[in-house]
Amino acid sequence: MRKNIMLAFVSPVNAFFLGKPINYPDIQGRPYSAIQTNESAIVYVSRMLEPQSLAQIFLIASDSVKNEKIQPENEFGDVTHLEFLRRRIAKEFPQLAEKFSIQNYSEDGTGSTKLENNILQIAQIADAVTDFAKNSAEVVVHADMTGGFRHTSMLMLSIIQLLRYRGIKIGEVLYSEPASREVYRVTEIQRMFTLITGADEFVKFGSVEALNEYFGAEPPPAVKNLLEAMNRFAEAIKICRTSAIEGELENLSKHIKNFREHPDRDLKSELFAKIIDTIEREYGKLIDGAATRLEIIRWCMRKGFWQQAMTLCTEWLPEEIINRRVCMPRDITVIESCTSKGRSAHKSWQQYFIIDYRVSEQGTNTRTVCGDLRDALNSGDANRLPELKKFVGEYSFAEMDFNSCARKKISVNDFKGKYPTLAAVLQIIFDERRANPSYRRNFYSFLQTVDYAKIPILIAGFSNEQLLQVFNIERDQPAKKDSTPADKAENLLYNREREYRELFRQKRISLKPDVDAALKILRNYHAIRHERNQINHANEYSTTKIPELRRLIEGCLAALEKLNA
Repeated sequence: MRKNIMLAFVSPVNAFFLGKPINYPDIQGRPYSAIQTNESAIVYVSRMLEPQSLAQIFLIASDSVKNEKIQPENEFGDVTHLEFLRRRIAKEFPQLAEKFSIQNYSEDGTGSTKLENNILQIAQIADAVTDFAKNSAEVVVHADMTGGFRHTSMLMLSIIQLLRYRGIKIGEVLYSEPASREVYRVTEIQRMFTLITGADEFVKFGSVEALNEYFGAEPPPAVKNLLEAMNRFAEAIKICRTSAIEGELENLSKHIKNFREHPDRDLKSELFAKIIDTIEREYGKLIDGAATRLEIIRWCMRKGFWQQAMTLCTEWLPEEIINRRVCMPRDITVIESCTSKGRSAHKSWQQYFIIDYRVSEQGTNTRTVCGDLRDALNSGDANRLPELKKFVGEYSFAEMDFNSCARKKISVNDFKGKYPTLAAVLQIIFDERRANPSYRRNFYSFLQTVDYAKIPILIAGFSNEQLLQVFNIERDQPAKKDSTPADKAENLLYNREREYRELFRQKRISLKPDVDAALKILRNYHAIRHERNQINHANEYSTTKIPELRRLIEGCLAALEKLNA
């Protein structure tokens, strides 16, 4: 159930208004009288919420309003400013008499000490509201910006931002003006922070959540189309939909231009138009139609999106390497072979050529590795091979969670996060069954049909490519009993380079601008791809740190840019 909270800095009672209460209109135009400025805002919100009631009123009180008495000629006699406010509210709304929470605020101190004390007290007030809210499904905080100190507005905005950061929803923000006998709803001014935060989040992290919050469920047409385009691009980046990123960038550019040329005329849209140039400046070439794939990868690096940068390198650089003639097949039959085999592996011919093409397409080592894997899986002795240890570790402990997932007791995402290799195996089995048009099961119901004890045998029936992929094994590498992660990575790169040299010696490929320069680019590419695979398979080690990864990617991109595409 939703709970509504009121937050206000208590202002002193103006003696002039004791005998002349001010009449204000509420949200429906009904009149009410108030003496203290906070009183008018609290009554306004309370009437607005009817038939609901405020769950708590947090009154932030200085020493003076807590201790100093107002002049005795008033309806309550000998009372402080704070007590006068409480009694006035309780008189109008008896149900609120016990709903006050007094938060102390002191102006003691000087200079930096005073400032530090103010900041600490703001945090403590936010803590008190958060503690009250933590056991409720939904809490909405309404704030009165009137009264108290000269810098009340800044203090209240700071508290509001802290509460928003903690996931608490902000409702009405009010300002009471006795001279005009009006309580102003200034929520939109406060929500400008949400707009600015939203633009900043999209620029820095590719998130549109804050912007969606600012514009609400039904934004005006041009904004709606732009937000949808921003969201699609953000999703394409986050989940590395490499085939969609360039199209979504083009779509984003189109909708930014449309928003510029045909803006909506409401206040929020006009404010958004004032800051959208920040987004355009940050994305630069990415949305002006001039961005290359290499520039998109660099943009991911600048944003710290390293997983995305590695994935884009893995998917896009083979085509760049071939287009720039770094490594090229010299016979059309090679392209035809790579096209055919790439299609079955869901790769372009360029990807297959750079990643998989070997001196012998029927390499004996590949058959040996896959044969060893199948023998171990069929015999129930999978633990003897290092390549299967991670799978065996997951499989040995996952049966209970597997059954829970099949019954929807735990989510698929949680299961995949806990057992990545086993989940990858199940995904391959599911995808193969789903390829049959008559297969109608979803992943949960699919799990219910899988005999857990037979999973190793099902894996043994995988194709060579599937076995190599799911267990993260490079082609043509014999199964080794022991090697360190660094040794394994170096061996993979060394063997791949050896293949390229042999293909070049046999005049089946060309290498430009020269053999060593081309091999350096190819080696960097495979090092990036290897690191991406380590992360994708949730391996316990990482052989490459961010500075080294940055050097690898930047070195590869810079070398490619020196060559004409």
